This record gives sequence, C-alpha cells and structure tokens, in this order.
Amino acid sequence: MFGRKPTLPTTGIMEAQTLQSHDAKIWAAYLNHYLPIIQEKARENIMAAQERQAQYYNR
Repeated sequence: MFGRKPTLPTTGIMEAQTLQSHDAKIWAAYLNHYLPIIQEKARENIMAAQERQAQYYNR
C-alpha cells in the first residue's frame, strides 16, 4: 500500500498452498496443527508491541 508489503503473523509459518483439492480430514489436521502455532506467534507479537508502546507512553 505504501511502497512495501505488510509483514503478517502468518508470513513465515504457513507455506503457500497451491490450489488443489483437500480431503476434509487432512485439512482439519493441518489446521489443528498450524492454528495454535499461529495464535501463539500472534500473541507473542502483541505482547512485545504492548511492552514497546508502554515504554513510549510511560516516559
């Protein structure tokens, strides 16, 4: 949008999926494996951002 691509929490965790048909059980297993990892990474990023913002606010 402003000259660079955004860095998202899922950028390095989930590989790009090619368009193909997935069995529902395989897809559910894939999501059950990766969603907790992504959520934890997002939680860590949010906590780090909150600490950084608190340092600037509480000067």
